[in-house]
Amino acid sequence: MFIFIALLTPYIEWIEKISSDPMAQIAISHIVFNVVSTIVLFPFAKLLVKLSCLIVPGKDDSESEMHCRFIDDRLLNTPPFAVMQVGKEVARMAILTLTIDPGALPAPQHVLDKHFMRKHGPNAYYGQK
Repeated sequence: MFIFIALLTPYIEWIEKISSDPMAQIAISHIVFNVVSTIVLFPFAKLLVKLSCLIVPGKDDSESEMHCRFIDDRLLNTPPFAVMQVGKEVARMAILTLTIDPGALPAPQHVLDKHFMRKHGPNAYYGQK
């Protein structure tokens, strides 16, 4: 469609009048293309969304694995249960990580030591002493 607009109007002459620099002409053409395409396609946004969902079927949001399964706001009232559920959630995240990348390595020892020492070391500054 944009090709027809460029062929049927003095589009190229307009771009050349705006700037003689080829890089600026490309940038201006790109901006004009994006604006014109958005204006033309905007009325069809809902139709395009439905069409893309038909062409590329995906999971429903309720089936998404990228949300907490074991953690709920109600657990904040009972910290021992909340801590237990956080452990389950961390284990689930570890399994997801290994599913995505079976070659995933554990955290380096110096990172583990740093996080242990900041909470439990002689100069602990995080959490309860």
